[in-house]
Amino acid sequence: MAGQFNENGTDGFFTEAPMDGYTLISTIETFEQASGKIVKVVARQRSKHENHELVADAILASDVGLIDDQRAFVRQHIRRDIYDVMAPVSKNKLTGTWTRRVAGSRTGYVAGPQVNQLESFTY
Repeated sequence: MAGQFNENGTDGFFTEAPMDGYTLISTIETFEQASGKIVKVVARQRSKHENHELVADAILASDVGLIDDQRAFVRQHIRRDIYDVMAPVSKNKLTGTWTRRVAGSRTGYVAGPQVNQLESFTY
């Protein structure tokens, strides 16, 4: 389970991926910080392999949620992650995708996650 909360607001989201037999069930859920109440299951996906999982990366400036839809192809040693966006998280829905600057690279963050501007780097 991975989770993020909005330092400047009242919402947050988390991801979890329990196994159901040989199937990985990944979900994104939003919650209210004060009560801890789940507001909505935003997305759910099932994967027959343990290498396809939703992971909460960050809540960035202006309540923008970034979710890493991890897609690893172990036999080929390839990652083809898709980055989903909730903008804003408080709307409780996926609103698009974000593309890394360099395909096939990993992404890191230079500054704290909830500053006014996202500065990313690839390696």
